[in-house]
Amino acid sequence: MPDFLRSVPLVGTQATVVFLIVGLICLLALSRQMLWRPGTTRRRRLTVLCTVAAVTVIVCAALLVYVVVGIDVGLSEIPPAALAGGVLTVVAVVTVVTGFVGWMRQDRGTRGTLRPVRSSVLVGGVLLTSVLLFNVAFNLYPEVGSLRPGKAYEETDASDLPRAVGSDGTVSVTDWQDQDEHTYQGGTQPKYGSVVTMPVPTPASGFAARDAQVYLPPAWFSEPRPALPVLVLMAGIPGAPSQWFDSGRVGDVAHRYQRTHGGLSPVVAVVDATGSTWGNPVCTDSPTAKVQTFLSKDVPSWLIGRFDADPDQSHWAIGGLSYGGTCALQVVANAPEAYGMFLDFSGERRPTAADGSHETTVREFYGGSQAAFAAANPEDLFHAHASDGRYADVVGWFIAGKRDSSVRNDLSALADAAQAAGVDVTVQTVPGAHDFGTWRESIRRAFPAVAEHAGLAG
Repeated sequence: MPDFLRSVPLVGTQATVVFLIVGLICLLALSRQMLWRPGTTRRRRLTVLCTVAAVTVIVCAALLVYVVVGIDVGLSEIPPAALAGGVLTVVAVVTVVTGFVGWMRQDRGTRGTLRPVRSSVLVGGVLLTSVLLFNVAFNLYPEVGSLRPGKAYEETDASDLPRAVGSDGTVSVTDWQDQDEHTYQGGTQPKYGSVVTMPVPTPASGFAARDAQVYLPPAWFSEPRPALPVLVLMAGIPGAPSQWFDSGRVGDVAHRYQRTHGGLSPVVAVVDATGSTWGNPVCTDSPTAKVQTFLSKDVPSWLIGRFDADPDQSHWAIGGLSYGGTCALQVVANAPEAYGMFLDFSGERRPTAADGSHETTVREFYGGSQAAFAAANPEDLFHAHASDGRYADVVGWFIAGKRDSSVRNDLSALADAAQAAGVDVTVQTVPGAHDFGTWRESIRRAFPAVAEHAGLAG
């Protein structure tokens, strides 16, 4: 793909305006194609337009109520571009249905030609611009080149991955760096790291997690193997582990780091903390699922046993976006021995059930006990341990988008509580809102700090 084409933006004000104009042109042409029949009177056309408008308003209102009430997404949290894309889609569907019904009701002799090919092309144009507007809203693909990104890692089948070698076959990162030469199966250090997809054994939690994706830098494939620190990441809701590599581009960040550090990088393990795309077990141990145990026990045991990770978990970090950020904070607040650092990108102030109700959260996940909730809620834990040094060795990063005002306020309050409890806190604001543009920039900024905390070269 030519460089000039790869750099064409798919987000931003100019892209939004272009997509809206193209979408409206396609929609107007579609309306003329489907609704303007030969011999139709002006009164009939007005009636049809009013019908389309009324049905569109009703459908859009119903969808909006479902999103705001059913999924508990605040109206102010819905990006305007997503609203525009949704309205375009609804109008196109209503127009096609109305036009087809009107065509079927006409006498055969006066129907005219339906022209399905032209109509299909116009519908496709509207739907494509709607998809592009949704992309603008959530910043999944910032430019054309991101649709086919450059290579940052190999994808390796789990069966082809070298086995674990145990403590006898590993050395510390410092000792590995002091060696003049390292042995690799292919003779030289690989240019790229590898990403492998594998299930996480859950002997302690029994949590039904989806497969994890793990990035292993080139140095991991050497003999002896360096005992590398780990960055565990989690997606939001809706979400899947693959999002951090596909939209979050963490593989690119790790690749750039290892290229300038002799093949060394933290192992990046993206794990499932929800159990499904829309699942919300509020990242706690409850009758629903033992997510805390999964993240603080099962995941570290697996990473040490299968990937020969650094057994000193104070060198590790756990982080995530949105729900994943909230979850990372919960894990470290409840089990600071499991990870020495957390990254909270756009997380909530406290764990919350899917309906947004605190009462529901306490009832369904904490046995109806407010005391049990407080005993697991990060902000309450920070206040309770403000003077006992429990979090003195913990490092925490809070990052939110500039336009994500409610989240920025939540993270500011959490950062104050964490700092008062002894956490080494960093708070940053990056351009963007509650979207992947924010989270790509967040991991880009935080990754060197994760590596430095882990004992790798800064």
